[in-house]
Amino acid sequence: RFSSISELHHISPEDIVADAALAAELGCDVGESWIKVATYRDSPETKMAASWTDFYLRPEHRSVVPLIGHKRGSVWQFLNGLQQRPIERIEQTVEACKIPKEVATVLGVAPKSPALRAVYRLYSDGDQGRFYVAISLYPEGRFRLSHTMQRDR
Repeated sequence: RFSSISELHHISPEDIVADAALAAELGCDVGESWIKVATYRDSPETKMAASWTDFYLRPEHRSVVPLIGHKRGSVWQFLNGLQQRPIERIEQTVEACKIPKEVATVLGVAPKSPALRAVYRLYSDGDQGRFYVAISLYPEGRFRLSHTMQRDR
């Protein structure tokens, strides 16, 4: 929901090769090629930067890069529409972290401020599994993640 109501701003795309640390984050092999697109989102209520996200796309999905930040919607929706493959599984990891200096400037917070860090890995069939990873940072007080669980009866 957050991605559909907030404004996404495209900072920069770059071709990268996963080193050991990034490979562990993305769940890929060392040396694997990716496209990284740095972005931030504005809060619909305050219009201030609410989050920072680095999107990692497989090179065969390069056609999605020009849409990021220039067309309303989420990156997974663009991928789903262009590739005609449904998402089969999403892995989400959320942890506490500190905002890096270069991101803190854009988000208007002090470096090393507390934040939530969410890593989303999306998988589909027929695409060697994983085809998209997003790593998002949410400064303290600017984002809330709520889950409701109910027992099946």
